[in-house]
Amino acid sequence: MRGLSRWALAMVLVAVLVLLLVLGRRDGGDDGAGATAGVAEGLSEGLSEGPPAAAPVPSDDAFCAGYRRLAAAQGQHLAQPGETGAQELAAAAADLVATGVPASMSPLVRTGYRIEISGVYDSLGDTLPGDAVPGALEDDGRATSVSGVVGAFGDWLAQYCPAR
Repeated sequence: MRGLSRWALAMVLVAVLVLLLVLGRRDGGDDGAGATAGVAEGLSEGLSEGPPAAAPVPSDDAFCAGYRRLAAAQGQHLAQPGETGAQELAAAAADLVATGVPASMSPLVRTGYRIEISGVYDSLGDTLPGDAVPGALEDDGRATSVSGVVGAFGDWLAQYCPAR
């Protein structure tokens, strides 16, 4: 049963990220997008130059803590869109990218993570630098389904970031 709850948490997190990606690509609407415009500019300034040449290699626990913070910020921002939520989401995303990726992530998993974190940036009106996730596979335009590389990232989350 415990393995099922880990899997369920990972799938919920994946669903939230996919939802943010879809919402971020919508045109128009009054979903707090106006409040995120200024946040995107600040997020761009912090990561526009990309990660350092020797990207950090965090522990699984350090990455998971940052990912949990990101998921909480996403949930809060979805529940109550506005500038404060957008700023917290932008800070959590920037911190997670700066954390780096654990050695336990395969290139396939890193690619799924890059797609998800890119969706967060998109939802804030910003673009994730192409080299922000070291070791990710190049996007060939076909690796964006939940059952593909994003699913591999979800499986990694279920294994390495258990529900608490």
